[in-house]
Amino acid sequence: MNLTEILQEAIENPENWFQDGPFRGGVNWNWIDSHLWCHPDSVNYTQQEKYDALESMYDPMPDITDKWRDLVNMSYPISEVEDELKPVTHNIK
Repeated sequence: MNLTEILQEAIENPENWFQDGPFRGGVNWNWIDSHLWCHPDSVNYTQQEKYDALESMYDPMPDITDKWRDLVNMSYPISEVEDELKPVTHNIK
């Protein structure tokens, strides 16, 4: 696997998302980072390459797949999220 694929795998793993507390539903970047460094295929890359891959995740951002979205949305129904933590939508005309 290349580094982008390893990071994509980590993003899609529901265990790498906060389950409780004020960050519920958010990415636990410590686990994403750990997944990258501990993945069996990561031995094929230098530490600098892994660091650079993690830092450049947003260019381009790994795909948010339907499978990932379903897992996250199923675990966190919007009705259970406190109002101040709900996503803000802007209607720009």
